[in-house]
Amino acid sequence: MNEDKMELEEAIVYLKKIAKEYKTYGDLDNPEFEDIMKIPEAIETVLKALKNSIPKKKIEDVLKKIQEEYELLLEHQSGKESNRTKYLQGKIHLAQELLEEK
Repeated sequence: MNEDKMELEEAIVYLKKIAKEYKTYGDLDNPEFEDIMKIPEAIETVLKALKNSIPKKKIEDVLKKIQEEYELLLEHQSGKESNRTKYLQGKIHLAQELLEEK
């Protein structure tokens, strides 16, 4: 993740430099290049998303812990459902959905 972040930050600096040079020396009326100034902003958006994302491994670790707690709870409750088991089922479901999105 840190390497990805560094590469993206370097890409942002590089693309800002290209955009600045193009703005200075390029043909600003050329419709092919009208979106060139949006590139660094788009990369910054991706970088922020990466920074705020939860790594897949962390979700897997949390899911494993919740599943272990859920199974242990069921063993001690003789398979009976309780508010706690329902809560854990919800957390398991949420973690599984997050993993499917990754």
